[in-house]
Amino acid sequence: MPETVRINLHGHSNLSDGELAPADLAERLAQAGVRTAALTDHDTIEGLPAFREALARKGVGFIAGVELTVNDPEEGEKHILGYGFDPGNKALRDLLGRSAANKRPSYLQALSSAFDRGRAASDRPDAAGGRTGPGMPAAAEAIRVLHEAGGLAVLAHPVIPGQPPDLPALELLVARLKTWGLDGLEAFYPGYPESLSRALVDLAGRHGLVTSAGSDFHGLGLPGSTDLSAEMPWPLWQAFRDAVLRRGAGPVQRPSRPTAPEGGSVPRPGWNSFLLRILLPTALAIGLFVVFLFRVLIPSFEDRLLERKRETIRELTNVAWGVLAEYDADARAGRLTMEEARRMAAGRIQDLRYGNEGKDYFWITDLDVRMIMHPYRTDLNGRNVSDFQDPRGVRIFVEFANILRDRDDAYVEYVWQWKDDPERLEPKQSYIKKFAPWGWILGTGLYLEDVQREIRAMAGRFIGVSIGIAALCALLLLFVASQSMRIERRRAKAEDELRESHERYRALVETSTEGTLMVLDGRPAFANPTMLDLLDVTEDELGLLDLSEVLPESALREVEQALRVPVRQLLARY
Repeated sequence: MPETVRINLHGHSNLSDGELAPADLAERLAQAGVRTAALTDHDTIEGLPAFREALARKGVGFIAGVELTVNDPEEGEKHILGYGFDPGNKALRDLLGRSAANKRPSYLQALSSAFDRGRAASDRPDAAGGRTGPGMPAAAEAIRVLHEAGGLAVLAHPVIPGQPPDLPALELLVARLKTWGLDGLEAFYPGYPESLSRALVDLAGRHGLVTSAGSDFHGLGLPGSTDLSAEMPWPLWQAFRDAVLRRGAGPVQRPSRPTAPEGGSVPRPGWNSFLLRILLPTALAIGLFVVFLFRVLIPSFEDRLLERKRETIRELTNVAWGVLAEYDADARAGRLTMEEARRMAAGRIQDLRYGNEGKDYFWITDLDVRMIMHPYRTDLNGRNVSDFQDPRGVRIFVEFANILRDRDDAYVEYVWQWKDDPERLEPKQSYIKKFAPWGWILGTGLYLEDVQREIRAMAGRFIGVSIGIAALCALLLLFVASQSMRIERRRAKAEDELRESHERYRALVETSTEGTLMVLDGRPAFANPTMLDLLDVTEDELGLLDLSEVLPESALREVEQALRVPVRQLLARY
């Protein structure tokens, strides 16, 4: 016999507060190496048939289970695990129906399960003020109904993990529940140290109770345990299992052969499912990127580009302003007359150019709204331009003078001719700065069309790169989808072949007139009626037995001597 057995007698599906469907949970348990499992959804047994069928296909033993929410007269809400009952029992169905009427939403159950494991004992509600309701049965009634249905009643998670155990109080609770027929304690549970599990085993022994083990699995993405298995000493597991089998009804009955999906084979994935699962999310991701590109990234870049150009024309204007300051200093030093200084300064600034085409310029007016110098509109030089209007009807030079009467500089927007082309008018943003000693206004500007042209060029590059990336992603996704489709179809075909092989072996066993036993992974998985009669067990009981319990060690040794191969090693191959 092994020293321990890997089982999980406490787990939840999405029919109560779990994450996985019953069949998916069974698949995960089988992958984790669980030998026997029970689905213990809160106050419902609707998932048991699917859970049982999925375990049967994996050769994992099954025990019918449920977790009942009950009311203890002294400590309020408690949880009782039921095992090995008859799911068709009317009293049990009635009790579950009442519980369903008072059932909390599954997401609240998930949170409640997490909080129940972390709540201090002092926070537990009493019977009068606790979380009770018309659908919550009394503990005594729940135990009685489980017994009537042929099952065991086991106290779930008797100690709150992470809290100092109050074993004397727990013993009083167990003694009270024992008077109503409690059968066992969940002694092996996530967060229980070995010393606590031993103490619970001792407590159960003093009261003649069996012990169970479970992880209280809810799902990898939900509050609660994420463990898929629990280790339990073999003698304690054997005692629990025997108690379940002695009680009566045993596990959920099922057809002699697992039913195949409609169509006789595992459903094969189609392109529609891949389009929905792979291509559609990718298309949405690309769409979100395009929206982000044109609604966030490009506008943000445009703002930064405009701000950078604004800083550029400000710095350039400061340089030109420095030219005026130099000539003013010469005039004040007597090296030039004031008239000569102004004329020479205006002429020098008139020749200043910048920009990619060398056509961006500076202009000068004064606070009396007279044009001192404009390199492209020489017809305005020396004239009063107070009546000059841009195409929008704004007297722009008057606005410049008004703005700078009480300040030194500013940014302004208006419409002006395109550089040296008087026939073309474009929006422009200029930086103007006052030269106070002479009462002049010095300015230069940037055409917003220049900014828009750079933005369009950048957007074109972004679009080109995005189209290239999208095309590459589409090709990669098509390749991945094609490969995944092949893999899925091969997997489905392998499952079909495995199921058909399993069916053939079962049919062979069933039709054999001699006692025949099918073994999976070194464990009895199925036997024909003749063998079941010889072993004096039911098919449901067979799945809970070890091979050494079905075939005595003496018989195993005789077979090994005859075959000269260890029987367990031989059977594990099939």
